[in-house]
Amino acid sequence: MGQSLSLVLATLLWACGVAPPEGDRTSDHGTLPTTANEADHGPQAIGANVVFYNTENLFDAEDDPHTNDNDFLPEGELRWTGERYAHKLEQIAKAIGMNGPHAPCLIGLAEVENRRVLEDLSRTAGLAQGAYAIVHKDSDDPRGIDVALLVSEHFGRVKAQEFLPVPLRSGVTRPILHAVVETSGNQRIHVFVNHWPSRRAGEGETRGKRMAAAQVLRSALDEVFDSGSEPYVIVMGDFNDGPSDASISRVLEGGGKSRDAGKDLVNLVALDQEDPLGSISHGGTWEYFDQIMVSRALLAARGTGHVRAISAASVKDPRLIFDHPRYGAQPDRTFSGTRYHRDGYSDHLPVVLRME
Repeated sequence: MGQSLSLVLATLLWACGVAPPEGDRTSDHGTLPTTANEADHGPQAIGANVVFYNTENLFDAEDDPHTNDNDFLPEGELRWTGERYAHKLEQIAKAIGMNGPHAPCLIGLAEVENRRVLEDLSRTAGLAQGAYAIVHKDSDDPRGIDVALLVSEHFGRVKAQEFLPVPLRSGVTRPILHAVVETSGNQRIHVFVNHWPSRRAGEGETRGKRMAAAQVLRSALDEVFDSGSEPYVIVMGDFNDGPSDASISRVLEGGGKSRDAGKDLVNLVALDQEDPLGSISHGGTWEYFDQIMVSRALLAARGTGHVRAISAASVKDPRLIFDHPRYGAQPDRTFSGTRYHRDGYSDHLPVVLRME
């Protein structure tokens, strides 16, 4: 896809922070990038930023008999080869690196096939020095896509994890990932990673499924907030609903365009709503389906060695956006139907939570 933009974007051009690989190594998936050395131009330290990214089908090129991954095989409809998979890993790592000059301390991911793709991603040149621990569980999603969390060992350790099932009247969806991370400054942060049911069958027809997911998450949050302390909480994900939709604003009580709105969460991307771009575009209309919410305690954290939340927004780097002849600015995706775009990244933009 072309990278030129015919419209003026209010962009935040952050340094890419991803180095070229030293060489190649081979795996069962094909040729994969190696890690970077100190002479490369990748991030030289772990920052305090948190990134969430829907990767648009990060699949390896091997058949999994337990999931419907037939399109993502060399002989499949998408002609998904080991070389394409290796390049996709590089593109995803590059996009994550656009969060700022340093690799993120936490990375939430959606639409990943399995633990192996997470291991391969964490070994790319842009992310290897993060030394990420992986929180993941294969789900029953029929598409074979899961949520995951990468935690840099330089930032903290995973003290607990659980995967909250979302019961639906019909069909299955991804569970909600809940991890407790203890930072090197002895700050315990509850992290929730979500990928709620899509609108593919229609917004109204699928609304109840997202409401069900919101109720599961709200119940888990109530347990955390009722613990008798003021917990540090990060909620992130692809909710397939925007900040003003009922699942977020009413059930989750995720706040609105004010830091004082909401029950106990502040939806930081809702404060970015004046920007013409969100995190995903359908037919030229941008939406903030990918969101990051935090507890008020995380906004006000002052302890020695503790991090505090500052702001959140999508990464509006021009390299992630292309100018569609009909719809204007769009995320530069890997596939349009069955048409492969080597220079693409995902049909979503990453969202970044800035902390200090």
